[in-house]
Amino acid sequence: MGTKLTNWMREAIVKAVVAHRFADAALEIVQKRAALAAKVYDDLYSEADRKKMAALPNGWLPEDYDIGVQFGAGRGYENLPFNGSLYGKVSSVLPDPIDRVTRRMAYHHTRGCARVYEPDEAIVAEYNSIAAAAQSLSDEIETAQRQATAAVSSVSTIKRLIEVWPGIEPFAAKYEDEAKPNLPALPTAQLNALFKLPVSEAA
Repeated sequence: MGTKLTNWMREAIVKAVVAHRFADAALEIVQKRAALAAKVYDDLYSEADRKKMAALPNGWLPEDYDIGVQFGAGRGYENLPFNGSLYGKVSSVLPDPIDRVTRRMAYHHTRGCARVYEPDEAIVAEYNSIAAAAQSLSDEIETAQRQATAAVSSVSTIKRLIEVWPGIEPFAAKYEDEAKPNLPALPTAQLNALFKLPVSEAA
């Protein structure tokens, strides 16, 4: 008959297979955003200033994990994290949490918009390209989640799911094993000796 699929099993299987498919692409987006944040930081502070800032004792300058940037006119600024993290579907498929990255900054750059780029600057085009790629990937992930959820919800057991979708086995088979009760091994030889078993029929 097979192990019955529960809602939490379905959610876990869908999450795992979607992460398998999109984790690398999501990590690439994060890395590009981190590189962009580093570029903004290096643009805001010259190499000489960065060396001076790094030489100061701890606590003399504030440290922050993002920087406020406006990419082009007609839009508000956003806080761009130095580790490249972002919210939503793209973040949800990353295999591991992203380490927090902080940088030393002038106090007046820790609040509000620290840098405004004009629409024709190359970095604005780079930002727009990364943002478009992130949105496209988010749309792909959402579509894949819907399709995987529909497939997993169409059956009631792990066994049947693997039958109709063999490729899902690496993500689903472990729940078949986990659902089996972990019964202790019985000392059957000793029990048989104690009760003088087996017999042809009970008294």
